[in-house]
Amino acid sequence: MKKQKLYSKQEEAPGEVSEPISNYGDTYGAVLKMKAVEEIMKLEEVDLLDKAVRFLHELRAEKKQLTGPCQFTINELKKEIEEAEEDVRRGKTHSIEELRNRHPLC
Repeated sequence: MKKQKLYSKQEEAPGEVSEPISNYGDTYGAVLKMKAVEEIMKLEEVDLLDKAVRFLHELRAEKKQLTGPCQFTINELKKEIEEAEEDVRRGKTHSIEELRNRHPLC
């Protein structure tokens, strides 16, 4: 009978998951989020935490500005269309010639 090999049991590092992270989609993004959270958790000073939170808010605000000014929800878009149609009914319109005079082509 063969002698059974004994393997030492490796202890999992804290925070590690035994299943592949690739099962959850964007691995690089998930790793970056974990690293960011770990770094924030290491901060002890309230003023540094405050700066970190404000910085993250500013980053998100910049991202929103870069995505474009005309992104509406369905309800917002319906409201904009209703307002535009009301402007047409009231005669608040401009002809093509007026627009071309105001904004000539380069």
